[in-house]
Amino acid sequence: MNSALRATLPAPWGTSVSHARWLVPGGLAVLVAAWPVFVFTGSQASYLVSMLAACSTAAALATTRSSLMVGFLAGLMALIGPEVNGELGNGHAPLGSLRILDAATATAAIALFVVAWWPSRRATLADWRRPGALAALAALVVGYATLRWAMEGHRVDSYLRTDLRLIVLAALFWFIVSNCRCGGARAILWCFVGVGVLAALKAVAIHYSGVYAIGAYDRLQATNYFVSGQTRTILVGGDTLLILVPAVIVLLATVQRSSLIRVVLAVAGLLCLWALGLSATRTGALVALGLMVVAVAATLVLARPHMSRWALAGGLVVTVIVLGVAALGGAASRLTEAEAPHVGLNFRKEEINSFLSASATTKYLGQGLAGRFLGKNVNGQPVLTGWAHELPVWIALKTGVFGLVCAGLALAIMFRRMLDALRRAGDRAQVLAGAAIVLGLVVMSMTLGRLALPEGILPFIVGVFLISTAAPNPVTSVT
Repeated sequence: MNSALRATLPAPWGTSVSHARWLVPGGLAVLVAAWPVFVFTGSQASYLVSMLAACSTAAALATTRSSLMVGFLAGLMALIGPEVNGELGNGHAPLGSLRILDAATATAAIALFVVAWWPSRRATLADWRRPGALAALAALVVGYATLRWAMEGHRVDSYLRTDLRLIVLAALFWFIVSNCRCGGARAILWCFVGVGVLAALKAVAIHYSGVYAIGAYDRLQATNYFVSGQTRTILVGGDTLLILVPAVIVLLATVQRSSLIRVVLAVAGLLCLWALGLSATRTGALVALGLMVVAVAATLVLARPHMSRWALAGGLVVTVIVLGVAALGGAASRLTEAEAPHVGLNFRKEEINSFLSASATTKYLGQGLAGRFLGKNVNGQPVLTGWAHELPVWIALKTGVFGLVCAGLALAIMFRRMLDALRRAGDRAQVLAGAAIVLGLVVMSMTLGRLALPEGILPFIVGVFLISTAAPNPVTSVT
C-alpha cells in the first residue's frame, strides 16, 4: 500500500485499505460471472449479485484512491451500459430503476469521502480550496437552471430526474477523478485503452452473432438493426469511448520506447476503428479520424522530430491501413448516399427548426431543469423531448443565451489551461490526450449530443482533469 496513504489513515483504515486490494479481483470475478446471466435470462437475483459486486469493487478501489477507479467506472459505462437497471429484467425489480453505474459511482464517492476526509477530522472551512473558474461557471449555470425551473412552475417528472441525474453524476465523477490519483494520469489513459478494446470486442460479438438489441431499453445496452442493406451495431455508452480511444492510443504510442508496445497499441487502435465502423455512424468515424490527425499534427509541431524517408513511408502505410479499416463499416458509404426524410442530417435540421419555432422565452432564457420542447421522431411525428442531438440546442433549452455564453467561456478557460500546461513543459501526452477528449466530445456533441448524456460526462471530466493537473512529470503518487 502507498506509504503516504497509509500515513494519513488511522490503523483500522490502513488495515482495511490493505484488505481492499483483495476485494477488487474478487468483486470483478463475481461481476463477470453474474452479469451475463442477467443479460440472457433477466434474473433479478443475478442483477442483485451484479449490483453488489460492482459496488463492492468500487468501494475497494476507492479506499486505495487508485486511478483504476476511473477505469472501472468507464468499464461499467461502456461494457455494462449507463442505462441498465433491474426493471429491464423479468418479474419484480427489488431495486426499481436503480442503475448499476449510479450505485457504483455513489458507493465509490462515499467510500472515498470516508477514507480521505472523515477520519482526519480536519476538513474545516479554512481547508477547502476556493473553487476554480470552471467550478464557478458550473455553479452559476446550475443555479440559473434551478431558478428558471422554479419560474417555469417547479415541474417534477422524468425530465427533472434525468437532468438531476446528469448533474449529480458530474459532481461525483469530478470528486472521484480529482481524488483518486494513486497511479497517475497515464494509468487512466491506459484504462481507457483497455476498456475501448473490450468495448470493441463486445460490438464485434454482437454484430456477427446477430443478437437482436434495441438500445437503452435492452439488457445488452446496444442497438443492432438492419437498414439500407447493412447491419448497424451501436453500443450504448461504449460508442463514445470507441470514438475517443484511437487518438489517445496515438498519443500514448508517441511516448513509448518499446516497439512491441507500439505494435500492441496499433492493433488496439485498429480494432477500435473497426468496431466503430460497424456502427456506420458518420460523425463518429469522422471525429475519430480527425482527432487522430490532430494528435499526430500536435505531436509533430511540439516535438519537431527528424523525419527520414523510411519514417514518411511508414507513416503513409499506416495512414492507408487506418483509412482502410475505418472504411470497412458502413460510415463511408453513408457519406455519399442521399438522406431519407426524417433521418440523419434531415432529422437534425428538423430538430433545430422545431426548437427555433418555440417561444422567445424558451430560446433566449431557457426553461431550466426539466426543460422540454416539441420535436419530431424518425417518422416526422411531433414528440415531446428534453434532449437534443445538437449540444447548442440542448444548452439553450435549459439555460438559454446565458448557458451558451458560459459554455463558450468554459472552453476558452480550458484552451488557456492547455497552452499554459504545454508551456510549462508538462506531460505533453497527458495534456494533449485531455485536449483531444474534450475537443472530440464537443465536436461529436454537435450532432450526437454526447455531453448531455452520462456516457459523455465521465470522459469529459477526465479530459478536463488531465488538462488542469498536468505536472512536469507524470503523477505517480497520491497528492
